[in-house]
Amino acid sequence: MDNQLKLPNERDLVFIDIEASDDKHCQEMIQFSAIRKKLNGQEDEFDQLLKPKKQLSNYIINLLKIDNNFLDQNGKTLDECKDKIIEFIKDSVIISFGDWDFKFLSNQLKINLETELNCEKYDLQKELRIISGKKQLPLLQMYNFLFKQNDSFKTYQHCATFDTKILKDIFLKIKDMSQDELEGLVPFIHLMPRTATAYHKIFSKYEHKQKWSNSSTKNNFPFIIKTMEIGKFENKENNKQVIHYLKKLVGGFKAPYNDFVINLEHYNIKTQSIYDIYYDDVQSKLVKFLNLVHDHKIIFYSTSKEKVQHFCELIYDATKIYCEINYINLDILNNNKIQIDQYKEFCNLIKQLPKNKRNKFSGYYYEKNNC
Repeated sequence: MDNQLKLPNERDLVFIDIEASDDKHCQEMIQFSAIRKKLNGQEDEFDQLLKPKKQLSNYIINLLKIDNNFLDQNGKTLDECKDKIIEFIKDSVIISFGDWDFKFLSNQLKINLETELNCEKYDLQKELRIISGKKQLPLLQMYNFLFKQNDSFKTYQHCATFDTKILKDIFLKIKDMSQDELEGLVPFIHLMPRTATAYHKIFSKYEHKQKWSNSSTKNNFPFIIKTMEIGKFENKENNKQVIHYLKKLVGGFKAPYNDFVINLEHYNIKTQSIYDIYYDDVQSKLVKFLNLVHDHKIIFYSTSKEKVQHFCELIYDATKIYCEINYINLDILNNNKIQIDQYKEFCNLIKQLPKNKRNKFSGYYYEKNNC
């Protein structure tokens, strides 16, 4: 059966990705990247950094690895490059991952892209969500599953130039797949390894270089985290800063995965003074956890990327150790109506893959010993 990713013929395709500040009241574009694939097969690239008027947040600086000084030195104002952007995208089908980029660009340029520039919009994320029947498919994990993997994505992810290229490569790879082939990709893409780090403060180059990471090449069993509960409180003594703290963590290397437990549920943190008492208690426990899993990949039975990011941040706050956590989330296998061993189900799925694809789950998947 043909898939639903067919596009109108006789139109150039323009793949776009935009990075912006996270000011809720006035977001500003700070990078615009695009690739125009013409009907004759030729590809043209466009990439522009832009100077924001306001200070970037800690989150954006750490996410994109750029700051206001860098953008002031290397960027242009939107007025200086607006006409070049318009010229590059007009009379095309604009392909983005999510509809935010299209709407945001239209708002920034103050132009209706469809009526004034004769552009059609195509949201690949929306189309893939229809196919998957579940939450959106993660773009980077899809790329790493479909193409040969390397560690370059850890350096360049969240750079609009890199994201635009992987958007183009993914679209051209899957547009001619059958519906059945696309549907078959869904569980494996959701199960692909991810990486999480802290973004809540400005981290030095030394901390990035000396970071703790569980990316060992040793062929060890993964550490399974069955339960992770994280609380938060608003620190009114420090500009109402939201601080996350660990309430409970249960995990282990073998079933039933409960031989390592951190239980701090008795703390009801609402003030800095209570947090200070909690801090002394949790610090040694988190250091023990990091030492325990240093040479092991981590698997969560059910979590979210935001939750793992908060976990990295609370580890830093308690131990001053900057972490890069490599993990897989088995949430897609979670079925509250049917009690299953999620890790065993994960291994059964990975067994179906050819060897070159199974290798992408190295350190997480064991065919004989642990499944």
